[in-house]
This record gives sequence, structure tokens and C-alpha cells, in this order.
Amino acid sequence: MHLSRGLSASLAAGIGVLAIAAASPAVADVVNPQQIFMDGVAGVTGLQAVRQVVVSPDGKNVYTAGEGQSAITVWSRAHDGSLKEIQVLEDNVGGITGINFVDNLSVSPDGRNVYAAGIQSKTFVTFSRNPSTGELTEVQVITNGVDVPSGLNGVVFNSISPDGKNVYSAATIDGAVVVFARNRRTGILSPIQVIEDGVDGVDGLEGAFPVIVSHDGKNVYVGARTAHNVLVYRRAGNGKLTLIQTLTEGSDGVRGIDGARYITEAFEENVVYVSGIVHNTIAVLARDPATGELTEIQTLINHVNAVDISNPTAMVESFDHQHLIVTAFNSFAITSFHRDRRTGKLGGQEQDTFDPGDGSVDPGLIQITSAAMSPGGQNLYTVGFFGGNLNVWRIKEKSHEPGAAEDGNAPQ
Repeated sequence: MHLSRGLSASLAAGIGVLAIAAASPAVADVVNPQQIFMDGVAGVTGLQAVRQVVVSPDGKNVYTAGEGQSAITVWSRAHDGSLKEIQVLEDNVGGITGINFVDNLSVSPDGRNVYAAGIQSKTFVTFSRNPSTGELTEVQVITNGVDVPSGLNGVVFNSISPDGKNVYSAATIDGAVVVFARNRRTGILSPIQVIEDGVDGVDGLEGAFPVIVSHDGKNVYVGARTAHNVLVYRRAGNGKLTLIQTLTEGSDGVRGIDGARYITEAFEENVVYVSGIVHNTIAVLARDPATGELTEIQTLINHVNAVDISNPTAMVESFDHQHLIVTAFNSFAITSFHRDRRTGKLGGQEQDTFDPGDGSVDPGLIQITSAAMSPGGQNLYTVGFFGGNLNVWRIKEKSHEPGAAEDGNAPQ
């Protein structure tokens, strides 16, 4: 998907862009290939039409959600970041239910639980996690129209608050956010609030997709792709939400949030990054530390002041917080931008690794849908939808993984 000439010109004029930023030489690459898995190859299963990858807080496991097989795959993770498949949970197999067309996952901050949603089954599922192996056991299935009146039709994203007290799900079909109270001992969830477009005066949530909780726990940010909005909510002590700000594409100078696909907050809590798939953009929004409200300060546009960010799907900050790594579904690319930690603005493109289509580049670059960083910053994990791929990438910076050497590699 490419920018229209009109929007490119207007945005470029507005931010003073004159040329496309160039990538640094390969020797400066931040992200380097290490390992790849493909569905159906060497006994690997569960990666068909894979949508999301997450890493456990203790760094012992990686989890993937493959909607093609309606499966969650558990991977054990070695000190060097390499992976081994140890468990595959498939809908309607071995007593597992509620993950039909699963495409989103989250791991609780305490590492005790994994949460997932089944798009077709209209369910939200709680798994307990074995602290030693990382393997999962299903303990709860919440069903739309039964356990909660509505809001679980088309759940495509879920996030957990830093204090572990709440889980938030975003349903793109319902245009809804469901707030769950979480029992931190058992992980069991109880729905306490449903915010749904067109219900009780709620407006602007059509196509709800990404939902994240701020690092300080004060706010929840939601991208509404169909409504062209990013919504800012204040989070109460019990986790319930109150809308305090709505940013709309093309209104009050806001550009680059249309079709919000992913939202992430900087480590310093001073900015929020939003990837927009309608115009292939990354919006940098300054965050008010007192209220959590957002003000746009920068926009990156594909083929204007950035390259190979067509349909940007994920954004991950490096452990040293100096880089923002972006994956692009349509560009078949991973790219890295230098971060100004004081302002949160993005500088030059340091790396642009893309698939030229001649077989010379790792096939894991094709249609990347999700990315996750290991807790110590040694590895990046990405998944490719079309090829059913899971890639392990090594990060070229000082590693903070337990037992890892400073060059990002584990001792031999």
C-alpha cells in the first residue's frame, strides 16, 4: 500500500521533509538473523497463518498464535535466544476450547498466566503457566453473550496492566474494549466494564484494534482503525476506564494515525508511537506525564522521510532505548530508527533489511505481523503470516540477558 501523492505532499510540507532518509551500511545493522522455523518443516506445527509472538517476562519462553491452525505454540528459549518447540495447543484437541482462529496473546507480568482470544469462537481464554517449563493449561473460557453481554466479537488484541490487576481486550468487529479484573493469585478474570461503540453514547471506537496500558498504569490507549481515531482513557484504581481525549486523523493537525495497527509507549514515558496502515506512517505523540494526553510532534511517511514501512505492523524498542525497530507487512522489511531519548523523536534510518524477491533474503521477512523483544534485549522474535515463519534475530548491542556475553551471544 502506497501513499497518495496529495497526502505525501501535504505532510512533507507540514514537517519540512525534503528527502528520503538513507539506511546505514550493513556493518551497522542492529538486527541480524539467527534462526528460522517454518510451519510443516522439521516437525514444526502451529505456525500456519501465524499472527502474534510474545516473550515471557522471565525470558524462558516464547509463545506464538497461529490462526490458520487455531493453535498456540509454546517454545522453550535457551540462553543464546534459540528456540525449541515443546507444546502445541490446538482448538478442540485434547480438551482445549475457545481458541478458534486465535491471533493474539499476552503474558502476565508475574509470568503466571497467558491470555488469548478466539475470533471465531468469540471467547477470551485464561491459561495457567508452568513456571519451570512454560507449558500451558487452560483454566477459564469467557464466552461472548454468556459470561459477558457483548464486546468479544472479533478480539484482535489484548494487554495487561503493569500491576497485573487488569486485562484489556479490543474487539474490532464489536468496536469494543472489555475491562477484566484479574485475580493475581489464580489469574481468573471477571469482566467489570464493556465500552462498545454505539452503546450508551460511546462513539469513535469502530474497528478497535490495538490496546495498551501505559507503563505508569495511569492510561489506556486504543486505536480505532475504522473510526480513524486514537483514544486516550484514564484508568481508575479498579481498572475501569474514562475517556479523556480522542485524536482523529486530519483533525487539529493530527496526521499519521489513520488505520492504527500498533501502539507502543517509550521507556521514558514521554512519547507514544502509533503505526498507521492507511497511509503507511509512524506518528510520534508527546505524552503529558500528568494526564496521559497526547500531542503529535513528528510523522514518518513511507517514501517521504522513511522507506520500507508500508503497512507497519509492530514497533519494538531496543534494550538500550536508542533504537525503534519497525516491521512492515507489505514491504517485507525490518527497519531500525535512531531514537532521541529526550524528545522521543526518530532520527535517521539506521537499517533497512528487506526482501528483494530474489531469494537472497531470509524468508522470515515476508508479511511480518508481530515482533517481540527478549527481556534483556538480546533477541528479537518476529512471525511471518504468509510463510508461517518464526524468526529469531540477534540484536547487535550489549546484551543484558542472564548468562549472555556482551556482544549479544551466549558463552559457548
